Amino acid sequence: MSGGFQWTRDQQAVLDARGDLVVTASAGTGKTTVLVEKFIRTLFANLKQPHSEDPIRTAPSPLSRMVAITFTELAAAQLKQEIRKALAERYAERPEAILLELVRELDGAYISTIHGFCKRLLHENFGDVGLSPAFGIVVDEEAEALKDEAAAKAIERRLDDDPILKSTAAAVGFGALKSEIIDIADKLGNAGIDRIDAKHLIETWRENWKSYGEEKLPELRKILQTLADDIADANTTGNVTANASAILNKAFGILDD
Repeated sequence: MSGGFQWTRDQQAVLDARGDLVVTASAGTGKTTVLVEKFIRTLFANLKQPHSEDPIRTAPSPLSRMVAITFTELAAAQLKQEIRKALAERYAERPEAILLELVRELDGAYISTIHGFCKRLLHENFGDVGLSPAFGIVVDEEAEALKDEAAAKAIERRLDDDPILKSTAAAVGFGALKSEIIDIADKLGNAGIDRIDAKHLIETWRENWKSYGEEKLPELRKILQTLADDIADANTTGNVTANASAILNKAFGILDD
């Protein structure tokens, strides 16, 4: 940061630190300001300056060897803008050619989200990993549609050969079963299992069903039968029985579990 800005003791400690570093701070404590300054200082530390008035940069540009990762596109854009502003301030104080060049190169810097960084690496090396250069990142809506389609196909391929799967689809509905399969896939993915095939999904669902579903289904069927009888009596007498709501709530409680 230009001028005589005074850093706090903790901020200065972050700026002076070398090697691996984890910084935690609450909102409004200047995290972005410190991060920008840290980025600028690291950038300058990789510049060779044999003459104070005529600095030259190493080859390749130090910007091509630095990475700044954010969680959102907005945060990445803001961080890049703040770094650009800091470089421009330094150029205004000391108009050296290298500073202007760094400002111009900033658009190509590795300042992005995690998925943006990965996408760029793959685009730059698509031939080495066997990808088409026209590949793109799946947006959330497309991902949900693909998961829905994959789950449906996985179930359909096994319905005729899996009596438990078939009877469950008939009992709870194809859509509910598909949602359960998608939920299992998400949980497996979150657990770090990155290669999930249809057979694994169905087997995982079957294990869950045997440990819980088969035990609870008779109880649920009994409750729903009681409710059906209660409603039949109510239709006969013209009165809605008081315990119908309680029976339904009990059934929904089992389903929620």
